[in-house]
Amino acid sequence: DQYVLLFDKRGYARAGLAFERDLTQGEEYDSSFFSLSAELLAPLPGDVFLRVQGEQLWGDYDNTSIYSRPAFLFYFGSPIRVGEHQRQKLTEASATLSRDFGSHWTLATRYTYYVNQSTVDAFDYNRSIYSLFASYRF
Repeated sequence: DQYVLLFDKRGYARAGLAFERDLTQGEEYDSSFFSLSAELLAPLPGDVFLRVQGEQLWGDYDNTSIYSRPAFLFYFGSPIRVGEHQRQKLTEASATLSRDFGSHWTLATRYTYYVNQSTVDAFDYNRSIYSLFASYRF
């Protein structure tokens, strides 16, 4: 990850990339993932902060061992074949507005959009999530 302070050091921009490889050789499953991500935190009027985030992840994995028994695993009604080589592309984007109240309370609202394109139908989806948070720090 690389960060750059912006907005009079009250905000930042971040970009990152990651590569992960898991070679469990029969314990779970062999996989490799590559991802690119970016984030911007910017102050707005009224002590409100805007955070915009995005990530693109590419995954390649082999389920030979994790799904070896029974011959088919039914996940939400979709069969996954033994040893089926799988690929996926996951895209996530979100925007959050937050404001601190005093030194303990924070109120935030977030919109997140996910798209997962997978060679296995059970893992292929897109969804939107709206959230409202109130938190207390002590």
